[in-house]
Amino acid sequence: GLGTVDVVHTDSDGWSVIKTKAFNFVPPPQLKSLNPKAGPAAGGTTVTLTGSFFATGAKGSAFGDKTSRVMICSHFVNKSNCVEVPKSQIEVKDGKTIIIKTPKQVSGLSDVAVINPDGQTAVLNQAFLFRPPPKIVGITPNSGSTLGSEVIQIIGSGFQVGATVRFGTVVAKKVVVVDSTKLQVT
Repeated sequence: GLGTVDVVHTDSDGWSVIKTKAFNFVPPPQLKSLNPKAGPAAGGTTVTLTGSFFATGAKGSAFGDKTSRVMICSHFVNKSNCVEVPKSQIEVKDGKTIIIKTPKQVSGLSDVAVINPDGQTAVLNQAFLFRPPPKIVGITPNSGSTLGSEVIQIIGSGFQVGATVRFGTVVAKKVVVVDSTKLQVT
């Protein structure tokens, strides 16, 4: 069961002693979802973790830290590419919500783990995508008029909707993300 229970000791002579409400069964954390589910590998994305039974206990040197920790790993079970989110980047709102700022991590999908002070852990496998930075490998044409209005095609990787393009200090008027490898810019 969960919650506070009595502790009963019975010795070999049959004598028993009861200490009422002396032990508390603590459920393990449950991590159900996170939002958003992706951000840059450079880190800095604010992510809300939702679930239940996150530790919200006392903080401070007299008590030790009794709040949940958060680890982000390529594979938590193997402890592969694990990064612990610094305490300064974790806000345990209540037993159901934790807000973190992602640390720098290798590109790709990562497991997200919430670890309570008693060691009980909840993991969402491959739940957050760390995107690599965009790369430009080609521009066609590679020259044009200062008057603009020409369509320029940029080839590369990691392009996303909402991207902006500058030619020196001049911001492109229109950027169309054809897909993650191609932009059309005017």
